[in-house]
Amino acid sequence: SALLADDTWLKNARQANEMARLLETKLRAAGCSLAFPREANALFLHLPNDAAEKMQTRGWHFYRFLEPDVYRLMCAWSTTSAEVEMFATEFMAARA
Repeated sequence: SALLADDTWLKNARQANEMARLLETKLRAAGCSLAFPREANALFLHLPNDAAEKMQTRGWHFYRFLEPDVYRLMCAWSTTSAEVEMFATEFMAARA
């Protein structure tokens, strides 16, 4: 399989995990807290419901994982730092 050649799967996993780490850093700086520790490419965050709804209206796809305010955000192998920056910027605007 092409994913196994040249450790492509590992490079993809590292990219996804690094983008999740960057997203965590950005959202913590915006005042969000983790519901569970980040271990890979998934974040489970306490987000204000109104800000989360605004983000979803703007086209960002994530969902409420646990009531009342824990949301699951995933980073893919194709997630870029520019996308993380854009999400963080739009999230801060949605909180205002």
